[in-house]
Amino acid sequence: MNSFNHYAFGAVGEYLYSGIGGINPSSPGYKTIRIQPAVGAGLTWANTSYHSTRGLISTAWTNTGGRLDLDVVIPPNTPAQIFVPTTNAAAITDNGVLATSSPGVTYVGVSNGCAMYAVGSGHYVWSSPFTVSLAVNNVIITTTNQIGSGTGTFTPSWTAVTNGSLIAGRAPSTALGNFSEETPGRNVNSLTAGGTLGLTKIAGTSGHTTSTNYVTCGNGYGAGSLVTYTLTGSATGYDLTNIVVYGGWADNGRDQQAYTVYYSTVVAPTNFILLARVNLNPAIASGLQSATRVAMTPAFGPLASNVGAVKFDFASPNSENGYCGYAAITLFGRPSLSLVPAMLSAAPLAGSTSFLMSASDLFVGQSYALQSTSNLAAAVWFTETNFVANQTVAAITNSTAGAAQKFYRVVAY
Repeated sequence: MNSFNHYAFGAVGEYLYSGIGGINPSSPGYKTIRIQPAVGAGLTWANTSYHSTRGLISTAWTNTGGRLDLDVVIPPNTPAQIFVPTTNAAAITDNGVLATSSPGVTYVGVSNGCAMYAVGSGHYVWSSPFTVSLAVNNVIITTTNQIGSGTGTFTPSWTAVTNGSLIAGRAPSTALGNFSEETPGRNVNSLTAGGTLGLTKIAGTSGHTTSTNYVTCGNGYGAGSLVTYTLTGSATGYDLTNIVVYGGWADNGRDQQAYTVYYSTVVAPTNFILLARVNLNPAIASGLQSATRVAMTPAFGPLASNVGAVKFDFASPNSENGYCGYAAITLFGRPSLSLVPAMLSAAPLAGSTSFLMSASDLFVGQSYALQSTSNLAAAVWFTETNFVANQTVAAITNSTAGAAQKFYRVVAY
């Protein structure tokens, strides 16, 4: 039970070393170990250890100035997999050398913003480019980039997941500008088609350019400046849960992601509301392929509710060299609930100064607040309690002491 409501607070201690410190068994008895620290959540450092049956396991990390330093000790005769949070897996070092060249370290791949390494027992000191994004307007922006060797086709380790995307296979309802700069054959509809993310240098109309699976968007030279996607299939719109944009270029000249995201609701379809601003421009060496990924997730609840359309304005902020490459956009969410007003009734409790309120017509999983006021004309309501409905009805006991009269309501939020 991971709760503060524990007789010995044991679960809190477990959360600190297994969650924050990332010390977890991959098999019973810590015969194999997984190190995966939860970096962020307002923390800039953590120092944890666990005395396992195999020996002492310890992690210590700091996250400041765009860099994560992670110190790990694995006990003797124990293999481990270490997940190092990163925004550039190719730049991670262990004990001062590139992790991919470090003795006893095997690079496994990238998953959920972490580079994965298989190691044996020993002491490892990782250094990784990593920045924790704080929520702005309830939006957490997570950025990642990978680089190629500069030759052939470079394909990043991630794929554009379109299964379940609200716009999979759909053309934008509005598209302004030229999405096929430097060579014919690029098509704005490829942004939702779920094609390859491979980056290849090809011949363009003048010199070399990037393969046509990447379209050109930005604020200069007449490039694609705006796309809007209208969401269909739900009369109440959608609760957006996450947005992922994939970009890149065959060299470092146009690998920036720069745009502003807006949304409108089904009630006011022409009134677009600011959701997030993105400006990712990774610093990489000249001539290398550069793939980027930006994910927008909510700090709590959905990103936005009752959404009927989403707009990407590539004219702001300014793009590197006027325009940059984009391969895919995915939007995920669920139909918004059409909330029926909750019904509230009350009855006094015999022999008591309290009464029982019964709420009905609740939506399971929805958050509600019980509010009260002593003056309907003032329209000032006070929240007395919050709850999440686990069934369609709820019973609440309250006191009549201290107030000549009170008015109550239940509101969803």
